[in-house]
Amino acid sequence: MNGMLNKKQCISTIIFFLLIINLLTLVTAGQYDVEIIDLSILVPNSEPRFQNEKPIWIRGIWNYVNISTFGETSDISIVFYYGDIPVNPNNRNETNYYEWEYDHGAWRDVQHITNYLQEDHCHQETKFFSFFIGIDQYANLGDWTLEILSNNDQLITQQIYVENVIASLSLKTIPVSFYVLPFSDDDYMSEEKFTVENAGNVPLILHVDYGGYDNLFSTLDFNELLNPGQKARYHILLHSRSSWGPGTLTIKADDISVIGEVTHIIPPKKIVSLIKSNISIGLPINIIIGHIGYELEPLVGDITFQYIKNLEIYYNEIREVFAYITGNGEIKVDISSENLIISDIYAGEEEVITPFTIRSTNTSEYPISVRIKGILPNTTGYIHYDLDVGGEIKRYTTQIDIGPPKPLDYDLWNTTQIITVIIIGFMLILIIYMIYAQIKHKKK
Repeated sequence: MNGMLNKKQCISTIIFFLLIINLLTLVTAGQYDVEIIDLSILVPNSEPRFQNEKPIWIRGIWNYVNISTFGETSDISIVFYYGDIPVNPNNRNETNYYEWEYDHGAWRDVQHITNYLQEDHCHQETKFFSFFIGIDQYANLGDWTLEILSNNDQLITQQIYVENVIASLSLKTIPVSFYVLPFSDDDYMSEEKFTVENAGNVPLILHVDYGGYDNLFSTLDFNELLNPGQKARYHILLHSRSSWGPGTLTIKADDISVIGEVTHIIPPKKIVSLIKSNISIGLPINIIIGHIGYELEPLVGDITFQYIKNLEIYYNEIREVFAYITGNGEIKVDISSENLIISDIYAGEEEVITPFTIRSTNTSEYPISVRIKGILPNTTGYIHYDLDVGGEIKRYTTQIDIGPPKPLDYDLWNTTQIITVIIIGFMLILIIYMIYAQIKHKKK
């Protein structure tokens, strides 16, 4: 009886221990279950890109391969090969086969020693592995296969498309234009922003090379990084010179360049590099030195004349119209008009009678002021400037469209009426008070 009991107890103990061992085996096996829940391939400072739903890997520059896992592991390997079938070990080289691994804190380029892995930029956290790796500039283009393994177990196989670096810049809104007052020492912002677009597939670090003009120009609110497909718009700031007289200064595209630098290039094993480290495109600039809206006419030598070509005024409106002469020389000026009344003419700060003679210089502007008034509504008037320099006479004309009488400013009219009523009311109150005071005084 006791023997049967002992035998049952022995069998129970064995079963119990087998259950414990089986449970421990299951728990241990569960600890090493690893799955890939996210895989992304991207160039630094960029976003993942795809072709026909295949992740794109750009050869010749460093790429991040980011792996997120379900379950923890200290061993992740990446195998990357050209085509669908692993390359024969005897034929493996930089054009067709790569292998990297993370093993308990150590990063390693298994196939090519350390040429195609930068350990300092790799990163590992719980369930996350970021490989900073790349393939050679001369690696095969097209379809590759990426395998990810952990503890020699294959976790995922992914088709990848390998493409070339495409570095491309385009410029719009050019040339950049400035309008600058003559003989001014001041800052001017470009009339419009110039637009630069990254038309390639890699990020570019931008800078503007103003060459010999770097003491004149600077770029406002400049952001150096331009991602693929991104556009950026920038104003240019110009610091003018007090020695600049009227005229046009054209800076050719050869003299100023917008440069885009390709970063994170892997040094090729061959002498010749397939990847240009930077690309540039010319940025032409026009500086118009003169009054905005004025025509700029060269006369003789360095003498220039600035005048308004078209103007609109109301009938009965009195308007002062300016013109400017610059340059070394003596100029005889005769001013006449049609359908206009000229009330006075000033040359410099003195009132003159036409014709008159002035002597201008190339260090300042000589202003001419004509005060006019339209004779008839809805007609066209003209100011004629006849300029005689050394016997050579040139005529320039300002056309003035005379409209209807100027409409009343009802807001101003209402305000004036209110003020008038207040003043009259105040005066009436004052008069009534004075009469009342006088009557009261007589009664006493």
